[in-house]
Order: sequence, then C-alpha cells, then structure tokens
Amino acid sequence: MFEALFLSVLIVLICIGLADLFCGVISLVLSGRNKKNKNLIMVSVNENPEQTEFLLRSIAYRFKLGNWGKDSKIICVYDGENQEIKKICQSLCKEYAFMELKNSKQLGGIINNL
Repeated sequence: MFEALFLSVLIVLICIGLADLFCGVISLVLSGRNKKNKNLIMVSVNENPEQTEFLLRSIAYRFKLGNWGKDSKIICVYDGENQEIKKICQSLCKEYAFMELKNSKQLGGIINNL
C-alpha cells in the first residue's frame, strides 16, 4: 500500500519535471532573439500586494526562461500610493538584478500619456 502511494507520487513528480524540461527546451529552441539586443518590459504595479508579488515573480520567471539577453530589464512602474507594494517591489529588485523600480514621475510622464 505504501509502495503504491510512493510510486504514484514519484510518477507525478517525474511528469512535472519532464513537462518543465520540455517547456525550457522549446523556449530555448524557439527564442531566435539576438542576445545583444536590449529589451525592456514595463509593468505597472498598482494592484494589491499579493497580486503584485505573484505578477512580478511570474514575469521574472518567464524573463529568465526566455533568454532575453544580459542588458534587458524589467521596469516596475510604481505611482507611490501603497508603501507595502513599494517594499515588495524593492525586495524583488534586490532579488533579481534585471528588475528595477521606477516612479511614474521618473519616466517623464510617458506612462500617463498611454
């Protein structure tokens, strides 16, 4: 009984690992990007804190998986209202070197004109 349960859990974990490996290989094969290019992703982070952290971590994961190049960046655009969101963004920017936190005023009003 215990062996069957252990084997079932092991098979599920193997399937998850193989699916992640397959996704990584497909992403590597399909990414025809020149790694010398500079890419920029701008994300507005004015939602609730739980959604903000989930959003930024998922974007960072996709960013690392996509081989965007070493000079590429993710810019978190923050309007300055919620201090908890600012702390989350600052900690994630420390965790991921390719992520920066900018105030919407620092971007010269580009965000407000969109």
